[in-house]
This record gives sequence, C-alpha cells and structure tokens, in this order.
Amino acid sequence: MTRHRDNFATYALHYERMGNRRPSEQVLPDEVRGEYWKPWMDNIPKDARIIDIGCGAGHQLFALKLLGFSNLTGIEFTEILSATAVEELGSAATITLIDAFDFLPEHRAEFDVAFVNDVLEHIPADMTIDFLRLVKDALTPGGVISIRVPNMSTLLAQYIRYMDFTHVIGFTEFSLMQALDLAGFQNHRLVSSRPEFVFSIFRPWRTIRRMLAIIVYQTNRAVHHALYLLRMQYPKPTEFAYNIDMISVAQPNHQNL
Repeated sequence: MTRHRDNFATYALHYERMGNRRPSEQVLPDEVRGEYWKPWMDNIPKDARIIDIGCGAGHQLFALKLLGFSNLTGIEFTEILSATAVEELGSAATITLIDAFDFLPEHRAEFDVAFVNDVLEHIPADMTIDFLRLVKDALTPGGVISIRVPNMSTLLAQYIRYMDFTHVIGFTEFSLMQALDLAGFQNHRLVSSRPEFVFSIFRPWRTIRRMLAIIVYQTNRAVHHALYLLRMQYPKPTEFAYNIDMISVAQPNHQNL
C-alpha cells in the first residue's frame, strides 16, 4: 500500500490541472442544489453524522455546509488537499490528514452517511472489498453510503479510465453493485444524473443553463441507447453520464462470503 500511496505525492498538481479550484470558488450557493444535492438527501437529518472519505479539497463538505448539514467529518491523505479543506471549511467540519485504512477501523458505527466520491477507482482491486467493508463497519446499521465513480459504460470510458495515472480499476453500475454485495451493503440504487429543471424570473441565465443541460443529457442518452441497441448488448446500462452515482444501505450484520 505504501508504494501505491507514493503515486499521490504530486496529486494536488494533477487535481488542479483537471479543473478543480478551491471550494469557495467552485461551489456556488446558487448552483449547489443542482450540482451537489440529490433528492435522497432530503431524508437525511441536518445533524446526521456525515463523513466524506477522500474529501480532497473539501468540495462535497463545503456543499453540505451550504445545504445546512452541521455534523461533518472529512478524511484525506494528500497533505496539500487536506490543508485546503481545513482552510475552506474552518470550524464547519473536522478534517483529518490520514489514510482511510488507518482511520476507519478506529471509528466503528460512528457515522450515519458516508460519501465516497472519486475514491474507489484509485484503490487496487484486491483491496476494494476490504475498503468497502471498513466503510460499512464505520456506518451505523442502516447507514447510507453514497459512491461516485467514473462510468465505464460510456463512449468515452477509455479516456475517463486513463486520464488519471492513479486510476487502477473501473466500474459499471453492475460491477459496482457486485462489489457492494460482497461488502455487506444492500438496496443499491442508482442516482439519476438528469438535471432538474429550474425556472427563475430573477436569474434567467440559470433557467437557460439548466435547459441546455437537459438537452445535452437527453441527447447523450439517445446516442448511447442507439449504440447498445445496435450491439444487442444485454444487460444494458441505465446510466450514461460521466460518473455513476449510487447509494446503498449497510446491512445490520455481515458474514464474509
């Protein structure tokens, strides 16, 4: 694992090169519900114990703060990104510079929700199930995991897979559910990437941007549906966005398979 961690020595530079800015510059209050909020989050109490595993510079936590969540924890093992998250979140979240494999075993059944955004694709395949089981054990029974991974079912999957040297594995919605099964999660549910329509008299540009986003979404789906139909592929994916977003529930008890 140490050798794998060494690949992240300059990750902050790559992170910036990929278009990431500081959360306060990128997570805009007017857009936070469209970009970082999903309908399932309405069922999460504002004081729920939430952890962002591999929080990076703190974008998801910053959005959760803007959405009114108050009990936030983030862990990140890249020093520069962790420091940025501390600067950006201040007292709104507890940020720890640590590897998830070291942190999670010491925090069993402490969290109600775990965000795992853009992390699983960086973990070697032979460690994936162990990692997910650690996340499961850190959740209370019935706790929710929210996972985002690059979508290997899209036309540009090869680009997505190899745009980052530290990507070591790829997922479709089916292989992600398979991994969650093995780790002791249940009731997996894909979170739709379809943009919600927003009408605003006072901010008409928001309405225009969202309409354009919906047109792009529908066009992308039509192209992929046609491709899978021509290929006569079964089973056919149901999500064709850049990322797969999925939520799942931690089983009360888990027996290793």
